[in-house]
Amino acid sequence: MDNKIKLFIYNTKDSGKDLFPIYELLKNNDKTLQEFYEIVGDVSQADFIILKNSVNYILENQLGKSEEIINFSKQHNKKLLYFCSGDFGSTLKDPNAICIRLGGFKSKYRQPTFIMPSFIDDPKNKTSQPQQYISKPEKPTIGFVGHAYNSTEKYLKEFIAHFRVKYLGLKGKFHDKQSFYPSSIKRYDYLKILENTPGIICNFIYRKQYNAGSSGKESFQKTRNEYYDNINENLFTFCIRGGGNYSVRFYDTIGLGRIPLQVNTDCKMPFEDRIDWSKHILCIEEKDIKNMPRILADFYNSRSAEELKEMQLNNRLLWEKYLTKTNYFVELSTDLKKLL
Repeated sequence: MDNKIKLFIYNTKDSGKDLFPIYELLKNNDKTLQEFYEIVGDVSQADFIILKNSVNYILENQLGKSEEIINFSKQHNKKLLYFCSGDFGSTLKDPNAICIRLGGFKSKYRQPTFIMPSFIDDPKNKTSQPQQYISKPEKPTIGFVGHAYNSTEKYLKEFIAHFRVKYLGLKGKFHDKQSFYPSSIKRYDYLKILENTPGIICNFIYRKQYNAGSSGKESFQKTRNEYYDNINENLFTFCIRGGGNYSVRFYDTIGLGRIPLQVNTDCKMPFEDRIDWSKHILCIEEKDIKNMPRILADFYNSRSAEELKEMQLNNRLLWEKYLTKTNYFVELSTDLKKLL
């Protein structure tokens, strides 16, 4: 392919940690991706300048300075393509730079921003039961296994953790600001709204800690099995943000061909301009959370068994085409070419 996107790597200090996935794939000779991208040694030949590592990792570990990175791209009149990792991420103060990130807040983006999914191993291989599409049961079934707990002690712990990141150390200096959001408490309260509603079958396992506090390999595997089996056995799975404004559970649910009930907290979805997400998920605005049971019931009752089966099938196909690591960047190449 002679119209490959050409990438020049900005020379920060070497670090093999928190690599930009597109750089990591090309470095490891991903044959599929090499048909769409190539790394060049001459910046004048490049379409984009990229960073080896996530920008927040670079700034937190003093591998480079944001001003120098931005000035380098301006000096060579090239667009800067960079990656934010983790719950918070860091946005470079350059409206012409292009950001790829896991989350953040849609209303606050000030530069071209692409949402990257959480790259997960195929969840189909992590369930104890074969993946089969669920026929429409008499009542909607919704699952959840995860960190969801409400107590004064829990609130204080989450607030202290937020305070430490926001005000102490390098992370607070370099990551994007975001308000305190007690995610495990929100999950608990919202799940109880569903659980206390007749006509909805709720299969919830509440954890007081992430991964149930598992320390040994055997106990960790047990909790993971419960997590994936729960998604596989329920038509819907409740999905909401964690510490960052995105949900890994959302992508596990799509990958297993199930339907996420997604609470929208100012989220942007991958490839919004070409994927009609309303055909794949049930999205509820957080401000409408008290109406969640009615919205779920209306959604469920208005769709036939065949439509719900097709939705499950299409979700699995969507994950394979757009949300796996290599295929995501293949699809992204179309968007990047439009920006040249």
